[in-house]
This record gives sequence, C-alpha cells and structure tokens, in this order.
Amino acid sequence: MAEAAEERAATVAESTGASAEDVARASKRFYTHVFGPGQETGCCRAAFDRYCDEGARLKREYEAAAAACDASLPELTAARARVNQGEA
Repeated sequence: MAEAAEERAATVAESTGASAEDVARASKRFYTHVFGPGQETGCCRAAFDRYCDEGARLKREYEAAAAACDASLPELTAARARVNQGEA
C-alpha cells in the first residue's frame, strides 16, 4: 500500500511539477509566518485578507503549489504530517 502511494506521489510530482510535500512545506511556511511565534506585531491580518509583503509572497507560493498538485486529500494529509515531523 505504501509503495503504491509513493509511486502515485512520484507520478503526481512528475506530471504537475508539485508534490504533496511541496504543498505541505509551502503551507507550513505560510501559516508559520501568519500565525506562528513572533506575530505579536500583527504584520498580517489573514481574517481580513491583508498581508505584509513576505506574507503575500508566501501565500502566492502556497496557492501556486496547491494549484499545481493533484494529490488526493489523504496524500496531502500524510505529506503534511511528514513535513511537520521533519521527515520530508
């Protein structure tokens, strides 16, 4: 089962240019910037769709990676777990 998932992930990355791990890493960078430690200054207001220059750049990067990847939700969820654990 894991072998089939890895093969599909490789096929997705090859055909789209973005893997589930790429999406997970971009997501982590964006959300860490917007909601992570050190955001007491409030440079980004995600609820109002207002971002500093860096936040806007990270958001575009995340959205582009997500649009370029056709991995299934379970594949994206598994990739996010691996990225959060430092495995990917």
